[in-house]
This record gives sequence, structure tokens and C-alpha cells, in this order.
Amino acid sequence: MASYCSLTNVLSSSKFSTLISSRTDGISMTGGISMTDRETSGLPSTQSDLRMWVTVGILTLCYVFSVVDRLVINLLVDPIRADLGLSDLEIALIQGPAFAILYATAGAPLGRLADVMSRRKLAAAAIAFWSACTALTGLATNFLSIAAARIGVGVGEAALTPVAYSLFADGLRRERLARAIAIYTAGGALGSGLALIGGGWLYATFEAMGTAMMPWRLTLLAVGLPGLLLAGLVLLFVIEPPRRDPGPRLPVRHVLGHIAAQRSFYGWTFLAYAALATLLYAFMAWAPSHLIRGFGLTPGEAGMRFGTAMLVAGIGGPLLAGWVVDRIALKMGALAPLRVMSAAFLCAIGLALVLPFVGDLNAAVVLLGAIGFFSTGMLGLPPTALQFATPGRMRGLVSGINLMVGNLIGLSLGPVAVALLSARMAGGLAPALAAVMAVAGVVGLIALFCVQAPQDIDGSTPTV
Repeated sequence: MASYCSLTNVLSSSKFSTLISSRTDGISMTGGISMTDRETSGLPSTQSDLRMWVTVGILTLCYVFSVVDRLVINLLVDPIRADLGLSDLEIALIQGPAFAILYATAGAPLGRLADVMSRRKLAAAAIAFWSACTALTGLATNFLSIAAARIGVGVGEAALTPVAYSLFADGLRRERLARAIAIYTAGGALGSGLALIGGGWLYATFEAMGTAMMPWRLTLLAVGLPGLLLAGLVLLFVIEPPRRDPGPRLPVRHVLGHIAAQRSFYGWTFLAYAALATLLYAFMAWAPSHLIRGFGLTPGEAGMRFGTAMLVAGIGGPLLAGWVVDRIALKMGALAPLRVMSAAFLCAIGLALVLPFVGDLNAAVVLLGAIGFFSTGMLGLPPTALQFATPGRMRGLVSGINLMVGNLIGLSLGPVAVALLSARMAGGLAPALAAVMAVAGVVGLIALFCVQAPQDIDGSTPTV
């Protein structure tokens, strides 16, 4: 952790300082309003601050449940295949494309909805929809019905993150935004752990009970139905703060025109996030296999060791990154999250290059945890920079585009590149995984070196 902070301080005085080409008055951000303006507008007050942190907590809980609903099916592959008579290809389609393609592509249009309608109601509807689809997955009778349910889960979950980011940006003070996004991001690690541990416990419990309904079906019903209660919780307790940039709805062409005009910021930020997604998808897909092949672990043993390491790293990394950004944002402005991301990329690249040379199991698990710490720590940083720099009526669509680009590129390149390289490189999986992560990290660093702050810094909606 100390290296994370010290490296950030070094970078702040290095060549990267040329990246900040705009003025920062207090914590005035491009396309937003300055802290002075925010305070004089009366938003948020101490009471609304407290209610917004309740909102952060509730939406983080929703994110935890979304990840559980997304991943728990991976534990149930064998019983689903046996019960429904599915092939390996059909199972692979259910796990991957049926969810991922719609999850990636639906983010932009749903993000647009977050810009033009009540975000609280949109979040509640999305949560109820994906939760119902998770439950319906447990009632499926063939490939088409289970694939349709998984598509529904992907579409519903695609709405939550753009809505959450937009609400946080409008409802919280600038110096607390990175921390809020970090807390939300850490919910993903908690959800992954609960999917593996809690999902396994539920299945074992239902199996031991000898119920008339198949245990895998009951497991999916048990994790899906509580989401309907969460949707009600969102309607009751999540607040809809006034948009920071009030005004008429902006046509999509205006938003796209703004992105094009400020492409030296948005284009490179999108690329940096895509590079991170490539690194992380490769890492998460192949790190357990590295433990299995390299150290002779069973899948269960590898899952427990890697899962525990990632549970700690996936919570600690985003929280530390958010704290660092909040500490330096007053000095560095809208690009502060990307400066921290540069430091984290350097650390992740260095650790990845060591991976093929570690022959001790415990050291390998610690190393994987360290890579996970810096990699997951970066997840909330490009979104934070986008929220800092984007006018309020554009944030949902911009967040959706960022998620769409990152997920499509990361899913397409990361795992596949490792598989192709491992068949051609001496040493197999470990050097291939290290090479893909290192190359993705270097691409991310290049993008962050090239990014420039947007030009409009007067707090008004940018003119395109």
C-alpha cells in the first residue's frame, strides 16, 4: 500500500504533470461546478450528505446482489447440464455470451435513460427485472428458456452502474466522490465471494434437505427473489438529488458531439479502461488455472485460495485508491483518478512480470492477491474521472459507453489472447498470462500519458 501512495507522489512531479492542461480552482472540474458554487447552491447539506451515504450503501448492496446473481450459475453447471440435458457448448453460451453481450451493449442505451428520467425508479425497475430473471433461470426447462432468462439478467444489471455513478456525482461533494465509487466497486469483490461461498452453501443445504425441487433450482430462486425486496428498498430510501447541471434534455447527437470534441480526454480514458478490462478479464479467467496447472491444486483448492486472496484484494484495492484520489483531487483536478491509475498500472505490470518465476505456492497466491489489489483498485478510477469531467445531463450515457467499450474489448481480447499465447510460448500458461497482462498495462499507461483534460472549465454545459 505504501508503494501505491509513494509512487503516486513521484508521478505527480514527473512528466505526467503535463497531462493537466486546465486550471483547477479549488476542485473545479470540467463540465461540472466548483466547490464554491456547490456550497453556495446549498447542495448537499449535512443532512443530504448523510442520506446520500445511505444511498451509496443501498446501491452497493444492490451491486453485491447483482454479482451474486451473475456468478452463482457457475457453481451449478454440472447439475444444470445433467437435469436439462445440455451440451458443453450450450452451457458455455449460457455462462458467457447470453449474459455478457447484452450486459456490455445495453449499458449505453440504459445510461441514456439515466440522463432523462428518474434514476431511482430506473434502478428499482432494473433490480426487480434482473432478480425476477434470476429466479426464472431456476424455473427453466430447456436451453432456450434458460438462455432467455440469462439475457434478461444481463440487460437488467447493465442499468445499475450508470445510474449509481450519476447519482453519486450529483449528490456528493467532489472530495468524497472517489470514495463513494470505491465503496461501490468493492461491492463487486464481496459479491464474487458470496457467490462462491454462499452459493455453495445454499446448494449443499438444499441437497441435504432432499427437497422435491432440484437443489440448483432452489439455489437460483433463493438468490434471485430477495432482489425484489431490494427494489422496494431503493424506492423507499434512495434519494434523487437535483442534477448538478439543470437544463433541458440533451439530444444524443449533442452528447456524442461533446465526446468527439473532447476526444483527447474521452477517447484515451475509454482506451485506458478497455486496457484495464483486458488485463482483469485475462487475470480472472486464467489465474485459478495457473494454480491448478502449476502447483497441482484441485479446482476446489484453487478456488478457495484464489477466492480468498481476491476477496481481500478486491475490497482493499478500490478503497485505498478512492482514498488516495480524494486526498489529491484538490491539487490535481479532474485527472487525479487517472494519475493514481498510472501508478497502479506500473505496480500491476511489475508484479505480472514476476509471475512466471515464482515456484512456491504460498508466494504465488500472495503475488496473485497483490496483482488483484492493484488491478481491482483501478476499476473505479476511469468512471470517477468521467464523473468529474462530464456535465450532469451526459453522465449516464458517457458511463454506459465506457462500460460498453471496456467490456466488449476486455471480453474479446483478454482470455482469448492468453489461450492463444499459452499454446505457442515456452513455459505455457504462466508466461502467456504475464505477457497479456503486461502488454495491456503498457497500453493503459500510453493512453493515460496521452490523455488531456477537457477544455471547458467554466462549469457550464460544454458547447459543441
